[in-house]
Amino acid sequence: MVATSDPILDVNEPYFQFDREERQFCAMLAHLLMQRGCNLRAFLRLIRERQEERGLLRLAVLSDEAVDRAQVYVEFAILRDRWSQFDADRTLALSARNDQKRAFIQKLFRRVSALERFAEIPLPADVPAAFNAQFMGNAGRRVASDVASPALWRVDALRTWAERVADGADAADVFRGLCILGWAFRIKPDLVVWLPGPTWLCIEAKLLSPEGQYPTGTKEKALFDEICEPGRRRVRQIELQKFLFDTVLGQEAVQVFIGRGARIPRDPASGPSPTAITWREVFNALDLGASQPFVASFIKKNAYVDAPTGTGTADNPDVPDRTSYFDGTEPDLASLQTLLAARRTTGRPTEIGFVGGAAALHKRDLQALEARDWKWRDPSTNTGRHQVRNWIAADAFERIIDELKSEQAVD
Repeated sequence: MVATSDPILDVNEPYFQFDREERQFCAMLAHLLMQRGCNLRAFLRLIRERQEERGLLRLAVLSDEAVDRAQVYVEFAILRDRWSQFDADRTLALSARNDQKRAFIQKLFRRVSALERFAEIPLPADVPAAFNAQFMGNAGRRVASDVASPALWRVDALRTWAERVADGADAADVFRGLCILGWAFRIKPDLVVWLPGPTWLCIEAKLLSPEGQYPTGTKEKALFDEICEPGRRRVRQIELQKFLFDTVLGQEAVQVFIGRGARIPRDPASGPSPTAITWREVFNALDLGASQPFVASFIKKNAYVDAPTGTGTADNPDVPDRTSYFDGTEPDLASLQTLLAARRTTGRPTEIGFVGGAAALHKRDLQALEARDWKWRDPSTNTGRHQVRNWIAADAFERIIDELKSEQAVD
């Protein structure tokens, strides 16, 4: 193929200067941590120092022998891959492999407090399609030979199963437990470091994307919000990763968040926030000498390694990364009001996004407002372009919500 005289891209501008793929950043970090030498130890030391600043327990100082035994995994899909192992031994009959899968699901039920009493419940043993239908609905009947992975479970089918087998009072807890268990088969923490002893590292790496939440589909979100009470709607990545280690694997894990700024994601439902470190802090702590020169060039010249000017630092971790016109989302009204209360106690201003502003908010049904997602921003630090008419100051927002509660309670 002959090159044109008017190329679409300037081939003399290296891609590493504007590559913004999170997996590339994770690959760089994994590469550096897998090298023999001081890098893994320096990374652990950085995490210990950050934990100590927050008054948390420090990671143990490992011997050289222990560091040499460490294992580093990118996109840690342990449940997905463990499930596939049931079919790896083709000397076993299909029925025997399906029996192993059913037993594995029942063992998992015993680990989840909301599900443990169902571990011994009779489940269809001879017909995989009937077993699958309980957790996948009609779609499960098309999987006629194999017991399907919990990654394929469907929210609507789990609701039906929970309502059938659980008492009315705790059907929502059973439903939520089933959903979380199924989603644990889908997640792949960005980077996991296995360390000898009781503690692993579970690293969530972000560049431009926000923290993910489950469920992801519009219909599944509406169904999940209908069943689960305010404050327990949606399951955040950090909560799901904590569930994977604490509940499923029975393994202590230190959760670490790496981003452009030092913002610490807040997840009240799952305890303390992760230890937060910036990409620049991580890369500055590591030795690049054993790598291809490209690695150092990428780290020194990439446009996305550092946070944009005026965003969070290690000394001020509550200032979020400046990557958009809003600073975060909350999955429901109760979560938003918890956030507003916390920010108010420290004197930080907040605006809440709502199309049409205060006038439109006044006209909405309170029940619909309780279940929706909410964007928020800090007007004192966020310089992103936004439409002023669509943002409501926190005090005005809560005054309107209080009025709606009073009016609709009377109705």
